[in-house]
Amino acid sequence: MKSTYFAFSLIVLVFSKSLSQDLLGTRTGNYSGVSGIALNPSSMVDSKLRFDVNISTFAFSVDNNYIFIPKKDLKFLGFKNLINKASNNGFTDDYKYGSGDKKGYFGFFIQGPSAMMNVGRHAFSIFYNARLEFNIDKVHFAAAKLALEDMRFDPLENDFNGTNPANIFNAKNFSVNSLAWAEWGGSYGTSILLKKRHHIKGAITLKYLQGMGGGYIENPDLKFYMHGGLDDTTWNIDAQNFEYGRVDYWSYGNLKKYKDLIHGKGFGFDLGFTYEHYKKDADSYKYQMDGQMLTDPVVTKYDYRIGLSLLDFGSVSYKDEFSGTFRIDGNNPLYDQKKYGATNNDWFHEKIESQMDFDTTYSKLFYGTPYDTKISDQFNMNLPTALSLQADVNVWKKLFVNATIIKSV
Repeated sequence: MKSTYFAFSLIVLVFSKSLSQDLLGTRTGNYSGVSGIALNPSSMVDSKLRFDVNISTFAFSVDNNYIFIPKKDLKFLGFKNLINKASNNGFTDDYKYGSGDKKGYFGFFIQGPSAMMNVGRHAFSIFYNARLEFNIDKVHFAAAKLALEDMRFDPLENDFNGTNPANIFNAKNFSVNSLAWAEWGGSYGTSILLKKRHHIKGAITLKYLQGMGGGYIENPDLKFYMHGGLDDTTWNIDAQNFEYGRVDYWSYGNLKKYKDLIHGKGFGFDLGFTYEHYKKDADSYKYQMDGQMLTDPVVTKYDYRIGLSLLDFGSVSYKDEFSGTFRIDGNNPLYDQKKYGATNNDWFHEKIESQMDFDTTYSKLFYGTPYDTKISDQFNMNLPTALSLQADVNVWKKLFVNATIIKSV
């Protein structure tokens, strides 16, 4: 017995720090199978798919509150047109002097070989995923505009000595977080309560994490301004505090095997619960065969369903020779950016040939020595932890309305 369901989905994304989910269109349905586990592990329990196998799936998402492609330049089914516009800078920016901070996000998700199986009231899954998340937040409007205009935008420029206070900008508390990782994991779920018209399901996913790369910038206290000449522009920065951690990107220059990608490790988990309120008329989803009353696996049994899940709780620790944490601290007694040259340094045109060159060059500009900014040989990156609430309601016959809320925590 086959049934076709039309579902209207409403997906609400609350952007805060970073998002943590892709493929939302395929994760919320009754036939989501192994794909739905990433949104709520308990979705696999009593699934309409008793067995599901995924070979490979990928998705990416981009979001920001600054640049966009005008609606008039888009085509309804023009994905190629969208790529061409982005590749050829066919976008505009939401620029206004004195406007609020800017933010942006990019995510890439590969779901590798994975499988899910239901056995009675229990469900199991195994999977391999590779993921990338990049998030930048609280970017000063002037920094965003200058970056877009390749550091040449006359209304934001100052004179050589920075005597125009209106065009000296304070870029304080912006943050950058980037994490690339693989996760090997498994899930287990079961029916916790099945009584009359009430069904509660629960499941947990455990993950072993392999950090492929990562970095962050936090707690910055920077003032900057631009001044231009006839042929060039110089970027001046006054930095009081600045901390960053990173994996040296030169470590990827000689990759020979999979383990050469791995620089960190960690653990994480997802936890999910689902409540289903069954229809009053049990005959709509049950049938009799050989004297037994059986449940039709392809018929939806509930009037409404509510799910709650905690996603991506965990962290990756980077401790190898390519990792480190660095800090520019205005309270350090060695700190003197005027004496060592950072105040009048041409930051925009500084020639940097490697990650190590970046670290040592700016240490000299603030402390006079190449290694005083390094404070640790390791750093940790948290996963993009989120809470998710899902609701699915059978509003009329085979019409369902679905809403999903995801909130970073």
